[in-house]
Amino acid sequence: MPIYRPNELFSFLAKENLAPKKGLSQNFLIDGNIIRKIVEEADVQAGDFIVEIGPGPGVLTEAMLDKGASVLAIEKDSGFADKLTRFQDKGRLTILNEDILEVDIAAEIKKMGVEGPLKVISNLPYHITTPIIVKLLAMGKAFSSIVVMVQEEVAQRFAGKPKTKEYGSITVFLSFFADVRYGFKVKRSCFMPQPKVDSAIVIFHPKDPPIQDEEQQTRFLHLVRLAFNQRRKTLRSALEREHEKALVVKALKQANFSDCARAEELSLDEFLLFYSSLLLVEKEQPEKPAS
Repeated sequence: MPIYRPNELFSFLAKENLAPKKGLSQNFLIDGNIIRKIVEEADVQAGDFIVEIGPGPGVLTEAMLDKGASVLAIEKDSGFADKLTRFQDKGRLTILNEDILEVDIAAEIKKMGVEGPLKVISNLPYHITTPIIVKLLAMGKAFSSIVVMVQEEVAQRFAGKPKTKEYGSITVFLSFFADVRYGFKVKRSCFMPQPKVDSAIVIFHPKDPPIQDEEQQTRFLHLVRLAFNQRRKTLRSALEREHEKALVVKALKQANFSDCARAEELSLDEFLLFYSSLLLVEKEQPEKPAS
């Protein structure tokens, strides 16, 4: 019987003397319909190679192996990592008992001789969601898709739209490196133990960033964070610590934006346009004489 069934899961945990650890944000799926929807959303096919982070008892692992995919399961909890070996007769399964934030994923993939884009499917540990996503996106187009479960509130921020309260610097950062889409909501009752909040599936499709130069990337993303630090302020006020108000206003006008524009109103493309305009405006300024 599938491990996601509550009776099967309780029986497995009792037999193996295992329990979910709050410190590792372990909340296990117990809804077969949600598992099937995740597998469908990720378009898991026979022959796919999938990286799964934090598989726990293996509810998603089992479903992906049954589809004919190969799985690299990265599990920090040694108790659960050891028990994943029971699935090795279902197909190609590699188990790493490691902390995802310390694993060199690219090196592990290379060791296995896997070629071509991979997929990530995971019910992420909620306390380290953002660091994990940042690490995965830093690998560029190594992954064709990243399908992850996160807290509902976090999902709304990741896939936020301009002029909404959910839209922020993290939204712009993520959209800089990937096309991001909100998948579907998952109620808290679909987990054991039941968390205090609902969850949601978010889908990332990594892409080439619109700015290739790493120094310029850093400068652009710093400007975005600075702009959102005081999100209710206009850009000319939010950026004044590092950029002259008059030049910010000039750059806004040259980019055809209101001089009262706020960070929450600009899409990624509009931020890029404003950034380019600001660079040009500041470059045109005569150098100040040495004092």
